Amino acid sequence: TSGQVVIGGTDIYQMTESQRSLWRGKNLGIVFQFFQLLPMLTLLENVMLPMDYVNLYGFNERPKRAMELLKMVGLDEQAHTLPLAISTGQQQAAAIARALATDPPLLVADEPTSALDVSVQAQILNLLLNLRQELNLTYVIITHDLAVVSQVTEKIAVMYAGTIVESGPTEAIIYDPKHPYTQG
Repeated sequence: TSGQVVIGGTDIYQMTESQRSLWRGKNLGIVFQFFQLLPMLTLLENVMLPMDYVNLYGFNERPKRAMELLKMVGLDEQAHTLPLAISTGQQQAAAIARALATDPPLLVADEPTSALDVSVQAQILNLLLNLRQELNLTYVIITHDLAVVSQVTEKIAVMYAGTIVESGPTEAIIYDPKHPYTQG
């Protein structure tokens, strides 16, 4: 209810709502829990959409960039497919490609594996880990499953009732047998 939100030296609440919306589009990639792909657009069109919103890349460059991202997540052969014609794991991979469409420095993933079965969950976590290393991304992953964050993050913050109650290196919080949040 009070304070400032300063990211990369920019106080985002000193901007108008439309400036903030454009800033989010350029600086923040979001991976939603249930993909949020537009069902009437192909995977290629879904990935190009954020580029259109923030006017990033020339009109003729966008399909090439979107195809590069789909290839990065293993979906280049399904580029002209509608989302409902592919598996849920593939839909999540397409959503990750879309979140990277504007080359954001920050990727926020809301329960990115909760709608997936265990084997597909592992594939998506490996994809996130590889992309983080390849693209030098900063992630914020929101999840109830500490096993998820233990695989792809170096730091963790535990929230309770909207307040951060603990933060630190992932291994210190998750793997310490005396710790109340331990999984192992």
